[in-house]
Amino acid sequence: MASSFSKNAYEHIRAKLAQGLVGGSELSEPTLARELGISRTPVREAIRRLESEGLLEQRPKQGTFVRQADRRELDEIYELRVLIEPFAAGQAALKMTDAERAEVRSLVEQMAEIVTRARGRKDEAARAADLTRHAALDTALHEALVIAAGNRRIQKIILDARVLTQAMSFPQDSPMGALASMERAMVEHEKIVEAACGADARAARRTMHQHLVRARKSALAYFDWLERNAGT
Repeated sequence: MASSFSKNAYEHIRAKLAQGLVGGSELSEPTLARELGISRTPVREAIRRLESEGLLEQRPKQGTFVRQADRRELDEIYELRVLIEPFAAGQAALKMTDAERAEVRSLVEQMAEIVTRARGRKDEAARAADLTRHAALDTALHEALVIAAGNRRIQKIILDARVLTQAMSFPQDSPMGALASMERAMVEHEKIVEAACGADARAARRTMHQHLVRARKSALAYFDWLERNAGT
């Protein structure tokens, strides 16, 4: 029974990471236990598992935190995605079911709605909430395409890498500053989905590759900006 609770806690925390928790964010064991309606023991078991996977870290006398990747790790994560995800997108274009096409189209439509709403925001807190929701949809879209490719080994590799990227590198410096990046990503996602839903494997591979190369460059540039401005 305890292992079932631990598994639920593990999936719950992973979902939080995918929804935009950034490196350095603190996780509270009591809060997680209350959210799940369980004791803290299975939560601790889930945290230890996520720590072994490199997603969390426990700091003595401080608590549990989302681990922040260093620059090399961030670059390696994107390098892996650039190598494998375009192939997965091409396979998805050839294998997608009608239900999977409907799902990815819906995700892109929701992302477009958020971008439109964020453009008109004057309140930065509200815009930040839009960006967090967009990040979750971004994750869901990439996961849906990888799953549609039908290769279970690729699913495991890429879904793990995607969670790491989402949890550790999503820009959080300024909601307004991140809006332009979100708009570029939306256009790129629309092209990827159009190709995949149209069964154009070559275009799906090409557009996914272009998207990830740009995202890699952007993420590393943002990381370098943070390093230059640390403590200022």
